[in-house]
Amino acid sequence: MGATCIDRVCGMILPTIGLTVILCGVFVTMPNTHGIKFKDGVCRVTSGEQTRLGDFPTCSCGKSCSREYPCLYITADYVGEAGNFSGALYHNYWAKQADCVYRTDECDSFDENVGHVYDYFKENIAIHLSDNESYKYPTWTSGPIEYTSSVWFNCSGYMKDFAMYQENNYSLAKGLAAVLVPGVIFIICALYLICRWCVR
Repeated sequence: MGATCIDRVCGMILPTIGLTVILCGVFVTMPNTHGIKFKDGVCRVTSGEQTRLGDFPTCSCGKSCSREYPCLYITADYVGEAGNFSGALYHNYWAKQADCVYRTDECDSFDENVGHVYDYFKENIAIHLSDNESYKYPTWTSGPIEYTSSVWFNCSGYMKDFAMYQENNYSLAKGLAAVLVPGVIFIICALYLICRWCVR
């Protein structure tokens, strides 16, 4: 008996859903599982440093393609549900993996990437500095910068990592849904194909 339409569809969708489960586990479940450890609090920027020329991190712009972007390392004080500590401030989970306050989602030319990082700094860091009106974005050759900021802003922190997130919209529900939904479809298709094979 020839394969039915649903046989062919399930045969094609099975490896696709399997790959989806793996990718969701890595790119969705892991950030959410880690992110829920961060607890609400307030932060205050204390210092900053930028990577030197020739020591910039890279981002992927496609197959066999990578480009550099500037990295700003920002330290801050945290007070909140996770306790009181000082550590590194990050935009989110992915910025933490790069150990920079911000990792650009776009991977454009270097000049454009500089603009992305500058815009993030101006909109999310400089506004929390006491002297933000006269503060100048650091040149690429400057060293550590000490801030005298008394401005506290909402953040979330995790004392074990001595890290803080400016954006923390992670939840266990998102992580589970990312794996369970494609996982259930995968299991249904697998069981269907097994049953069809057994009754032939």
